[in-house]
Amino acid sequence: MSKQRLWLAALLLCMATPMWAIEQRILIIHSYHQQFVWTAEINRALMDRLLPLVPRENIHIEYLDDRRFIDDAKLRQHMTAVLTHKYQHHPPELIITTDDSALSLVLNELSSWASQVPLVFGGVNIPEQHDFSQHPLHTGVYEGMAVEQNLGLIKQLLPQTRSVFMIADQQSLLGRRMAERARQLTENYPELELTLLTQFQLRELRQQLQQLPDHSAVLLLAIHKDTNGDYFSYLHHLPSLTAASNSPIFAMWGNLMMGTGVVGGAMNDGYRHGQNMANRIIRVLHGEPINSLSIMPQADYRPTFDYRQLRHFNIPLQQLPDDAQLLFQPVPFLQQHQKVLLLMVGIVIILFIIISVLSINIRRRAIAEQRWQHLRSELEQKVDERTSELAERNRQLSQLSENLKSQVNTDPLTGIANRRLGMKRLNRLCEQRHPTSTPLTIAILDIDFFKKINDEFGHAAGDLVLVEVASLLSLHLRPTDTIARWGGEEFLLILPDTGLNDSRNICDRLRTLVKQIQVQDHRHVTISIGVACHQSGESDGGLLERADRCLYQAKRLGRDLVITEQQLTSNTTE
Repeated sequence: MSKQRLWLAALLLCMATPMWAIEQRILIIHSYHQQFVWTAEINRALMDRLLPLVPRENIHIEYLDDRRFIDDAKLRQHMTAVLTHKYQHHPPELIITTDDSALSLVLNELSSWASQVPLVFGGVNIPEQHDFSQHPLHTGVYEGMAVEQNLGLIKQLLPQTRSVFMIADQQSLLGRRMAERARQLTENYPELELTLLTQFQLRELRQQLQQLPDHSAVLLLAIHKDTNGDYFSYLHHLPSLTAASNSPIFAMWGNLMMGTGVVGGAMNDGYRHGQNMANRIIRVLHGEPINSLSIMPQADYRPTFDYRQLRHFNIPLQQLPDDAQLLFQPVPFLQQHQKVLLLMVGIVIILFIIISVLSINIRRRAIAEQRWQHLRSELEQKVDERTSELAERNRQLSQLSENLKSQVNTDPLTGIANRRLGMKRLNRLCEQRHPTSTPLTIAILDIDFFKKINDEFGHAAGDLVLVEVASLLSLHLRPTDTIARWGGEEFLLILPDTGLNDSRNICDRLRTLVKQIQVQDHRHVTISIGVACHQSGESDGGLLERADRCLYQAKRLGRDLVITEQQLTSNTTE
């Protein structure tokens, strides 16, 4: 259990440590100024490799500016004092130098405090001028020179070349050493006329390049200043020289010169050189003894060319070395826009898929809509058929209802209201009566000797008499009046808004009309009628009873009479 706790504590400790595994302070001293392309590229390579391991604040960078202030003793003395003041009492754990001037300063002027600090150098063109005897802890990368490699490339690419003009100033140590090296190679190339241009002014140099003989080439070694002491900027002055030259110009410092008009050559790249330095620096920071790391004797010069200048001077690409690197080569349209084209193709494919899916969905939807429309039509047709069927059934039911209603309320023989309907209407009219209402009169009508008609002439003849009487009554009464068959041969007449005298007159007229009806041309039909007028508050039963007494009186007095309740009262009084 205790071991597991120890492992857990160790794991938490590792997780709590910062991302940087190295806390050493590093001092980088550059020979040239910060804006110099060569220096900037080396510094970029170093920082790309160091920053993931070392905190930025632990990396100190100094610039001597020795290219613009070459052989300036006062500036060098001042820089020595400044660096000594800054780092003597708190020296870094590692010193890195780039190019000869910075290395010379550390080995000589700063040796009092820097001699025991591990040193990694780079960009050194002249190894023999540096004495490491007082600084045992060192390793690095020599840059050297690639004069022979470039002369070989000139012969390979331009086999008809007869003259090579090599340019190096005499104001800088590098220029002088490179010129010296060039002179040593003269005997190695008897087929070439090697000419050194060391004493020149920039304007005169342009004129000389314009007047070079045919089958000539130019090899630019190193230029810091011309004979007037004017500073030479590769970025500013070299394009005008290459533009003036009628012969191809070769060089060996890639970052400084590519893109300024030079054809190319065996070139050292600042970023690649910085990476070679960083490889050794990382190993030192991880604890490898610095003396165990061998010094790289020569920089990695690689054949590098400007495609545009090769075309300009008609140099065939087939003559380039197999490992040559071509810069500024026009990229074919498809290759140049490969990502965009792939993206567009991908978008087109996606759109095609989307459109296809949408088309399929639209097609399915159209088919589904057609099916839905078909089903809808079928459903509507079925609904219409069902509606028609229901309407017909409703009509039949309504007709049946009317028939049932008619059968319930209509006398089947005569077709007039039956006793039930007559009673219902009378009851309603009586309930609606009030003292100020108009008169309501009823009459009960009885066919005289109806039994004899049935006995003598048969029930069919009697039924015919009933029908003819009902028809006559319906014909000569108002639509507002009610005629109902009250019994076998009795009829009820309900005469609203009619007084007793008017009712008597109506009934008397009906009595007279009925006499026109004959039974098989042998006997005239007569009727007896009892008439009564509704009294306030009276029920329908009371009214019917009084009308019935009047009818009885009419029969007792000999039939074929109309007797009103008023007459019934008078007869009773008498």
